[in-house]
Amino acid sequence: MGSGRGQSRRAKATRTGSTLNTTANKVISELDEQKWQDFVASSDSKNVALGEYYFEPLNTDLSPADLQKVITELFADMVNVGAITLPECRELQDYEFKVSRKGSGSGVVNTVEISLDGAEMGQRYAQHAFNPYRNLNDPAVIAGMKEIVEILKKNDKEFQSCTDDARKGILLIRSFTDDELLEGARDETSAAYLRAFALLGPETNPTWITARCAETAYDRRLIDDYELDKLTF
Repeated sequence: MGSGRGQSRRAKATRTGSTLNTTANKVISELDEQKWQDFVASSDSKNVALGEYYFEPLNTDLSPADLQKVITELFADMVNVGAITLPECRELQDYEFKVSRKGSGSGVVNTVEISLDGAEMGQRYAQHAFNPYRNLNDPAVIAGMKEIVEILKKNDKEFQSCTDDARKGILLIRSFTDDELLEGARDETSAAYLRAFALLGPETNPTWITARCAETAYDRRLIDDYELDKLTF
């Protein structure tokens, strides 16, 4: 939690939700804007800026690390008050928001990388929505967090029928370079293949890793139909 005025406000606020989804699903909820607005109103924070809420003293010149802190703690606050409901198998520490900066002056661009279990889910621009002068209930702040939630939700929907280990394996394989993918598909002794096998464990069917590497390589147009069939059948 933040070290600014928000820390005491959060402690006094009545939580309207849980950090975990109590329903049997694997998909993060939509952001419930009304629950967030209710929290902001009940904690007397309507006119409190992000740079004040999450810092003490007020910080209006956010470094990438500062911006990362704002997004991370804002997401956590929205979960804690029930505005965002995580899948039942998820905890806050599974999510990571890493901000990078390019350019300088009026040309600076801040980008937040959104990760789950260490695997990147997507990116979005961060400086507009999470400007330190914006209030907690600013529509741009809420819209920015909705975009982050939508990226996470898209991932959850794609993998809701998979086991957690299978999802991690697929995401790892997708992170492989082209050369690593080809090695993983063609050689069970390659470093890429063994990396996936180490993640998934000894009970994993070896042909599953080969097939996932081959299918991803095919999607990138690194192999043709003939080789795909040869590797997956």
